[in-house]
Amino acid sequence: MAANIKSQLDNLAGVLQSSDEQIAGQLVVTTVDSFVDTLSPWFSAFCQLHPHIQFDLRIDTKRLRLDYGQAHIAIRPGAQPTEPEYIKRHGQPKSSN
Repeated sequence: MAANIKSQLDNLAGVLQSSDEQIAGQLVVTTVDSFVDTLSPWFSAFCQLHPHIQFDLRIDTKRLRLDYGQAHIAIRPGAQPTEPEYIKRHGQPKSSN
């Protein structure tokens, strides 16, 4: 059974890779004002690579709820989140300049 599922997933991956369809939809990202200058080059590059994504940047000190769909990605400074739906990657963002 596991081999069958793997085979189906491999077939699906092949179909998706050969598809002419573009990724589309809305992506809501929230961050704080002090991160905007650092992140802007990456946001701009993402928008150029994926023109069919409606990129919605929300700059706010209030933490939006990922689990309620208020945002898809939150980039925040501070202590590691304790909520299970929030993921923290270690390290500090580096400037693209």
